[in-house]
Amino acid sequence: MSDEWWDIEIHNDPPNLRSLEVEKRNFVWDIIKAQPNPANSTVWITYRDEPGAGKIEIDIWDPLGRIILKSDVTSNKGIFEWSSSNVAEGIYLVRLSFDGKIIDTEKITIQH
Repeated sequence: MSDEWWDIEIHNDPPNLRSLEVEKRNFVWDIIKAQPNPANSTVWITYRDEPGAGKIEIDIWDPLGRIILKSDVTSNKGIFEWSSSNVAEGIYLVRLSFDGKIIDTEKITIQH
């Protein structure tokens, strides 16, 4: 398994100017991470990109336990952008799977 990790920081200074910094870091514990948390309109999901892992998928579950997004992210290189502006406020689960095997789950709070 690779020891690479992508870390994302979103800056709002000044408030009308947003910048995104993406930095490659060494993996420590997390396999999947959703930022910012809580989020408003955009969630950046970073995950361990495992060469040879086969099909990599991210599923997002709403507070009622329904899958609202299922995405094949095999070619995304460890980063995925989710537009959460059209979903209700609440706690969502982001699930990462390799070849159908659940690897990790992250909780994300959406607040508008």
